Formats: sequence, structure tokens, C-alpha cells
Amino acid sequence: MRLRLGNPHGLHARPAAALVGAIAGLDAQVVAARGDGPTVDARSMTALGGLGVRGGDELRLVAHGPEALLAVQRLLELATDDFGEDLTAAEMDDELDEAQAVAGLVHHLDLQVDTSGYAALAEPEAERARLLAATDAVDALLLELDGPGVQGQVMHALRGLLHDPGLVGALRTAVLGGASSARAVAEVYDRQVDVFASMDNPYLRERATDLRLLRRLLLAGLLGRELTLPELAPDSLLVVDELDAVTAAQLDPETCGGVVVLRAGRAGHGVEVATARGIAVVDGHREAAGWPEGGHAHLSLEV
Repeated sequence: MRLRLGNPHGLHARPAAALVGAIAGLDAQVVAARGDGPTVDARSMTALGGLGVRGGDELRLVAHGPEALLAVQRLLELATDDFGEDLTAAEMDDELDEAQAVAGLVHHLDLQVDTSGYAALAEPEAERARLLAATDAVDALLLELDGPGVQGQVMHALRGLLHDPGLVGALRTAVLGGASSARAVAEVYDRQVDVFASMDNPYLRERATDLRLLRRLLLAGLLGRELTLPELAPDSLLVVDELDAVTAAQLDPETCGGVVVLRAGRAGHGVEVATARGIAVVDGHREAAGWPEGGHAHLSLEV
């Protein structure tokens, strides 16, 4: 089947997750391509994202196997539904231009994970079991944060990335080949981050933030760290390098004074989730890195 993608932001994370979900469990092999370009496994969100399919591009899907016809039927239904995306809302998001104001006591949130003290298990199978346990813990957190609307859609997309067959297969090969789980996660995820970070489509480029998020959570799980956010003081004004969806989903709208993101960009899932929950976010303010911890700050601007 060939179809012209009507989604304005192309085959970004949520439409890709819907595509993967539509063919999950079917006895069929499905590949996807941008027009007549090279095909990739349609069950892999990272592979689909790597195609760089934009709004208006032709998406080609080919199915083989006992349930190929059922796969095509499901994909046709999904395409008719614009891959589960509200195109009117997506277009309105592009036109949104309203004042954002954040204020509160500055709290610099650094969630980076130091793996220098990680000790791998001697047996590769035991090390892989540790990685699977960390994956289960991350999956449980994403399920816990699931819900209606944008947040639920984003968590579903993140679970699709977590269980992406390309990533899972690469991790399995690396660990069973003797690499530590921490090294495997860092290297496998960093390679995919580089792919998406270099894209010129801002919605596909933001997939790098999702991958860095999963990388961080998996490493924290491997070290036995708590995956949830530490308790924040009331009226905290969070300052972060980038805002990921899991962090945004755990903030309390009643007590959080907002989020200041050092990096520029509002196309990421973290900003979407925070905004949907009524939490103001301003981005592209590198100078906030120098704000004193615990000091009061107020910022208002047009986005």
C-alpha cells in the first residue's frame, strides 16, 4: 500500500507508535519506506523515525505472511484515522502564541547517572537478566504514568521505544557478547541519539530527548536507583537542560512554579506533557544555568 501522509509533523513518535501497535502480534512481516527508498522493519519505531517521513511524503508499506491481508486492513484503518493524531489540534499547536510566565524558588535538577562504579556480573546471561529487570522497572514506571490524552499517548510511544526490536536486539547481542549492561545501554542508545539529533525535522529531532530519557532510566535501574523524581519543595522553579516527558508527568501542577529549559525548542514530549497538565514552560534560556540555587526568579515571555 502507498499513502500520502497527512500528518503535518510527519511520522513522529506517536503516529509511529500507533503504526507499530496496529501490526503487533500479527503473523506478518511488514516493512516501510519513504516513497521508493530503502525499506525498514515497520515494527521498529527507531527504524521508522530514521526514514524521516514528513507531512506530505509518500509512505510505502509492504506486508508478507499468513496475516498480511489483516495487517494491510489495520494499516488502512489507521491511515484513515490519521494514525490516531488530531490534525486540527496539531495545526493549532503550530499557531499557538501565548504568554508564558514562571516564578518560584530556583531548583537545578540534574538527573544524569554516573555509572563509573557499575560492576558487571561475570556471566553474560546473569548480566542480561539484570538488564531485563531494569527494563521491566522502566516499563512499570511508564505504565504508572499512563493516563488519558497527551500524557497517555506519549507514555505509549515511550514504551514502544523501550521495546523497540532494533534496540532490544542490539542490547542483547552486546551483553551476551561480554559487554556490561551499562556500557551496552550507553553505546546502543547514544548511536540512535546521534541519528535523530542530526535531523532537520524538529519533531523527529526531539526523538533524541526520548532516547536520552530511556537511556537514563535504564542506567538508573541497573544501579538500583529510584526512578521517580525526588520530592520537590513547594513553589520550586525547575531549571533543566532539557525537559523529558517522565519528568513533566511527575511534577505537581499545584506546587510547581514552572520549568525553565536551557535548550531551545518546544516540539518535545516533555513540553507537551507539562503544558497539557497546566505547567508553564519557557525554553532557550541558557543564562538560567547561573541562577543561584534557592533564589527567587520570575520570567515572562512570548512563546
